[in-house]
Amino acid sequence: MRHIWWMLMVLGGVASLAWGQPTLVWKTPEASVTFQQQETEPLRVALRRFLNQYAAHPTHLVLHPNLPRHSALTDVHGTPSAIFRLLLARNDLVQLHQNDLEHVLPRRQAWKVVPVRQVLEQPTPLREVLSRLAQQGWVPLTLKGLPEKTMVSENLVFPSVANAFQVLAERYDAHVIYHAQTHHLTWVTQSAWQTAVVPLTAPEAEVQALLNAPGLQPSLEALQVSFLRPELLLLEGPAPELETVQAVIAAEESVSKSNAFPAETGIAPPQAQTLVLQTLPEATFRQHLDDWTRQPDSALQWTPQSLGDGLGWSVTLTGPPDEVEAAAASLMRLENQLQLEVPPETGLVVRRFELKFLQVQDAQVQSSGESLQVPGAQSLLKQFLEHRFQQDPAIPDAEVLADPVGNALIVQAPAETLQAVEALLKAWDRPRPQIQIEAHIFETTEQDSQRLGVEFASRPS
Repeated sequence: MRHIWWMLMVLGGVASLAWGQPTLVWKTPEASVTFQQQETEPLRVALRRFLNQYAAHPTHLVLHPNLPRHSALTDVHGTPSAIFRLLLARNDLVQLHQNDLEHVLPRRQAWKVVPVRQVLEQPTPLREVLSRLAQQGWVPLTLKGLPEKTMVSENLVFPSVANAFQVLAERYDAHVIYHAQTHHLTWVTQSAWQTAVVPLTAPEAEVQALLNAPGLQPSLEALQVSFLRPELLLLEGPAPELETVQAVIAAEESVSKSNAFPAETGIAPPQAQTLVLQTLPEATFRQHLDDWTRQPDSALQWTPQSLGDGLGWSVTLTGPPDEVEAAAASLMRLENQLQLEVPPETGLVVRRFELKFLQVQDAQVQSSGESLQVPGAQSLLKQFLEHRFQQDPAIPDAEVLADPVGNALIVQAPAETLQAVEALLKAWDRPRPQIQIEAHIFETTEQDSQRLGVEFASRPS
């Protein structure tokens, strides 16, 4: 049994998203009850049985057909309300109220059904309006190229958050991209939208296989890709993602040309595979591949190429097919440990925060002949999270890793904690005020100093 009385205050409101007051009433709200899900039983069936047994009006609650099949919790003890809230939170579900009915659906579906009714009493920055919409629909949002001074004056009335983003994008000359794999939106203004035509020498099938590589999918989700001709590829989308895909294709084309073997030699050409590493620190994958190639029987060769600031690395592996496949799988396992999201059962999310002005690691400085240690962002953030955990032990521990090469922090924590971390790092990571000192140097002599003063000249009367 798992007792959840102490978690009621922690989870209160976490999984409730409503445009009306919740009306779910329990027959015996203070009674101690049990939720159980059989091993082969879908969560939807187990939840319906629980509601029929303990809810006063179970028919007032509608369960979405796409609920997870298996619950993160299968045996829970507590009050009906506490159990219900915990099941929503741990299975990434939300509760919506509309037309006298309660709806339970996956959180990723909420932005497609939640209507928008916002009255703007005065012109409001578009950036602020979009952020509110994203919060209302529970979908993370990234803004690219949006001017600070763009304002919205009209009231917002839309059938759903998804429709609001689509209409506003058309109205303000922008593109909205939904990343299904990581469930987040990217808003790109037309000025930040780029087009590139990429000439190809490799066969279309090989390029298509390269584009299907797992590590490249996050970038490709933001792009529109089409073959104009078998030797000509059209890319459209935000500049960073477009440049990432261009760099990977260029690296693959280069390797294909340099590793061409004559057919009459009878030697099987080595396999080349290009990976995109967007979260794995450079120092980590270099050390991993160095250790790999030091093995006596290794014939692996690898070529790294930076994709630009904050865009990660492209790594091309060349060698015997079996060894290339094994090395690629090994690298992707390391990469996947730092993906944006981990399985929802853990409730933890991994995010990478790049710093512009703060140093990630501690630094030693000399002052008045003494050596002083200046704490870096990693140490300061760990102190903050430890203090937060002491205040509320119910918050899961967070893990903070440093990427000194990219001057970034990699933090694994609950989503609510990451919001606090993001706000804190924004406040910390600012340029330090500079003092401008202006000096004037004058050169003088003793004779010049004797001439200083006032000379009184008298005339004879």
